[in-house]
Amino acid sequence: MIGDDTYAYRRRLPHLQKAGKHYFITFRAFFRFTLPPIARTAALSCCLHDKGLTYWLHCVVIMPKHVHMLITPYEGVLLAKIMSRREERVCATNQ
Repeated sequence: MIGDDTYAYRRRLPHLQKAGKHYFITFRAFFRFTLPPIARTAALSCCLHDKGLTYWLHCVVIMPKHVHMLITPYEGVLLAKIMSRREERVCATNQ
């Protein structure tokens, strides 16, 4: 059972978010391409952009084909919004 302090939503898979919890997020490069150094720098910039605005960033690791983040969203900020802002930022960087 999901409590009153848990937010549930669905994209491809069901997602649950509970206030004050830490989240390990992984995202990968399109078609698992190996990112050149400039793209890795852009990915790091995107991860750092909202640090302090929407989440507390504990750690970010940029790998050749994917990125890991350990974050704690601020009160009232949804993971869906954080991921949406990250995607917008990546798209803006690629243009």
